[in-house]
Amino acid sequence: MKKSWSFVSVLAALALGTASAVGTTVPANTTFKVGAYGVGQDIRMTYPTGDVFLTSAADTDAGALNSGRVTVSPGAFVLVPDAKFTVCFRATIG
Repeated sequence: MKKSWSFVSVLAALALGTASAVGTTVPANTTFKVGAYGVGQDIRMTYPTGDVFLTSAADTDAGALNSGRVTVSPGAFVLVPDAKFTVCFRATIG
């Protein structure tokens, strides 16, 4: 039986800093789970104001899965001092 696995990355903002991109490699011996949070919802970003779901396709939203690396490019997203956002994706072990 395969189990679901989640990776969480948290970034703390610098004073009035902007985030241009954040990413990580899908761990070895796991498979990225497309649709883990629902149809068209492969990656979850949690902002101070709530969740945003992204696809892993190289399309018009900020999420992508390319060569085993999950990347989110929030563009001009600005965090206030000491604010955080979380990027999550799920993978299946095995």
